[in-house]
Amino acid sequence: MPRNANQSKQSNYSMDFDGANDYIDTGFIPADKISGNFTISAYVDCGNIGGGIGVDFICGVQNYGTTGKRFGFGVYDNNAPKYYYMFGSLGAISFTISNNPKNGWTHLAVTYDGTNLRFYSNGTLDGTTNVGALSALPTSNMYIGARNKVNPNDDAVDFFDGKMEQVCIFDYALSLSQVTTLYGDSTNGPGNPMALPSSPIAYYPLGTSAWNGEYLAENNAIGDYVFDFGTFTSNDRIVINNNFDTIITGTDFTISSWINLDSIASNQLKFIFTNESLQLTITDKITTYLRGASGYFLSPFDSNTTLSTGEWYNVVLVKSGSDYTYYLNGSSDGTVNNSTSVVNSSETTSLIGDYYGTGTLGFDGRISNTQIFNTALSSTEIETLYNYGSPIQTLANIPQNSNLKAWYKLDATEIYNSTSTEWSVDNNQNPSAYPSSLDFSGTSQYISCSSSSVFQNTSNFSVSFWVNMDDYSGGGCFLMSQGSGSNIFHIYAYSGNTIQVRLRKDGLGNGTISNINLNNKWNNICLVYDGTQTGNSNMLKFYLNKVEQTISFNSNIQSSINISSNFLIGQQSGQSGIYTIDGKLSNVSLFSNSLTDGTGGTLNQIETLYNNGTPLADMSSFSSLVSWWKLDNTTTGIEDSKGSNNGTNNGATEYPGFVNTLAGESIGMSQSNLVQSDLQTVAPYSKYALSFDG
Repeated sequence: MPRNANQSKQSNYSMDFDGANDYIDTGFIPADKISGNFTISAYVDCGNIGGGIGVDFICGVQNYGTTGKRFGFGVYDNNAPKYYYMFGSLGAISFTISNNPKNGWTHLAVTYDGTNLRFYSNGTLDGTTNVGALSALPTSNMYIGARNKVNPNDDAVDFFDGKMEQVCIFDYALSLSQVTTLYGDSTNGPGNPMALPSSPIAYYPLGTSAWNGEYLAENNAIGDYVFDFGTFTSNDRIVINNNFDTIITGTDFTISSWINLDSIASNQLKFIFTNESLQLTITDKITTYLRGASGYFLSPFDSNTTLSTGEWYNVVLVKSGSDYTYYLNGSSDGTVNNSTSVVNSSETTSLIGDYYGTGTLGFDGRISNTQIFNTALSSTEIETLYNYGSPIQTLANIPQNSNLKAWYKLDATEIYNSTSTEWSVDNNQNPSAYPSSLDFSGTSQYISCSSSSVFQNTSNFSVSFWVNMDDYSGGGCFLMSQGSGSNIFHIYAYSGNTIQVRLRKDGLGNGTISNINLNNKWNNICLVYDGTQTGNSNMLKFYLNKVEQTISFNSNIQSSINISSNFLIGQQSGQSGIYTIDGKLSNVSLFSNSLTDGTGGTLNQIETLYNNGTPLADMSSFSSLVSWWKLDNTTTGIEDSKGSNNGTNNGATEYPGFVNTLAGESIGMSQSNLVQSDLQTVAPYSKYALSFDG
């Protein structure tokens, strides 16, 4: 861990290469990214310089058997270290390094301006040589810590021995002052390459790499990672517990996604997004299917352009009235008019990357940044969304962001659950404040808190909590309770789709809410009791995801209650080890008044708590809040974030995964499905020009 004094520095970590077989395959191909001038730089701390032909390669690639296609540099000569560079058909060029990389961390850089190579160490120019024009660069992946790993039988590997960080490649020649900025200084460490006027096209910090069974060396210049959905038959998918039917069957909508195909076939459907009412797929073109009133799919309609493998495309489908228009990389690619009504699907979920249950219609390639709008974006807005070839990463910059209903980035911000070996995918239209919850197995796992005053000598109170059930089809389970015998409060789930609220004084007060499905998706439940009102339906109200539900009462609700004993989360009070919850809970909160729902001009506190589908991070606006258990970890215990009623955990475990009603969960996708991104901006010199009136 770095010292606190170093926390603000550009880098606190590096990677240590053993000089024998350590290297990183970057996936960066010089011939694809560099057409003329360039700069390469890195911070190194060399161990023993030698091995192979005596060169420790910082980075490099040579197309095997093609000596005219080389790119890279390293150091050699253990006694008097020197630069070792090779570019195109140019042979090795060496200069003595004025700052010895064996004496500690040293910044090395080389620039090429179309004619001259210049060599720098720690911001100082060590030498210049005129080499003229360089021939074609390699068409193979560049390696960090080695070269020529294309052919495993090649012995000219030249592994690097020592520590390395801050590897950068620019597609222009940095000036002396820019190299000095990149070097930083001996006190504060490296400068920030992304702060230069033109950022690098490849930037590998090496000290901030994610662990994925191996260290993933992220190219920070082009975004981090994307999801690879395997093959056509791999059945990899992201399941979203919302069918988006009200959007898909509405007047207008927009669906956008970034894709990169590994294979293309005109007779194979590869699904980008499906909710059963609509299927956005790829054959050799973009192809869409719509579900008609008779339960079958209407004739598909294709885009104009035939796609290629290995290329990133921003695919957008816009419905405006009865017109469906494709956009490919910001430009219109075909319109079809279809006035036939699209009907709601029978499915309750949507999928990214596959079709329901077949296992043979998977997306063969990578997907990133899938978005759903409940409005038709204009052609200008589509061009803005394309963003010169790189997904927009800030919500505020997305056109019509108030109409954006779901946004799945599918990048390194998603959460991998090593227990379930699946991914939780966040809805970045309203990002989750809670990346974990508490999981209860259904067998004697619960949380015990002291008796809450909310249920004692009171005529009103409210309860809010978030729940994601694994199963309650059998005998049922208690979500929470306090009291026993004739004086009891509890919320109880049973028979697969029924919730019972029992609020009893002298044995009276039961209410039942039917057709409630809490399984395998996050839901917000709010219970509001107001003993000052008249009639059961006024005194007790039940809200599911901010929508009031009908309650059937089998006895009258009392106008005041007085319930004691411990407040239990996940189990029935007065019992032991039975009827415990099988599922996950998050953000349980108790209020000393009846929350308002917006009727009669009141503030809609129920909707505020729902927060577009994810728990609030700040509850300061609720003056009646008595207790708030976030239930987001087990490390700090069951803390009452508002009051002093801390709880005792009895076996519940922390569950990695976003608490969000629109969060997705992967099926069949392990850590290896997260791959380094080559999705990058292909921006012109400038986005703007001056117009003269003549």
